[in-house]
Amino acid sequence: MVTDEVRQARGEWLSALRSGAYKQGGGMLMWNGNPCGTQHCCLGVALDATEYPDMVYATQWMSSFDDEAAYRDLERLFGLNPKLRGYLVSMNDGGNTGLGAPWSSIRSSNARQRSFEFIARFLEVVFALEAQGGRAS
Repeated sequence: MVTDEVRQARGEWLSALRSGAYKQGGGMLMWNGNPCGTQHCCLGVALDATEYPDMVYATQWMSSFDDEAAYRDLERLFGLNPKLRGYLVSMNDGGNTGLGAPWSSIRSSNARQRSFEFIARFLEVVFALEAQGGRAS
């Protein structure tokens, strides 16, 4: 069962993904050392949109695979599981998920980076399936 806090955090995340306030990057949660400006992964947007207290990546490149503590917090704050989290990283970065079922049917179509809007729509479907008691993860 999804709590009201998780529902609220998810809503803030989806709004932030669609806001146009974030430049999409890959391979990091957040990086502001880029000459093109600060870039975020879709999960970095989630952390920033909820004012995650330990978002300390402002001056360094941080691999999105290096911070397991932030990932555990993401899973708790947004009700994600590790497979879905991994798939989101892959969609954001344009890689192959390698997750197998239930994601294998869409894995082959994931050869390019997906936009924040695409990711937000995908999450809405996942969250709706979850709310109906369907298998979303």
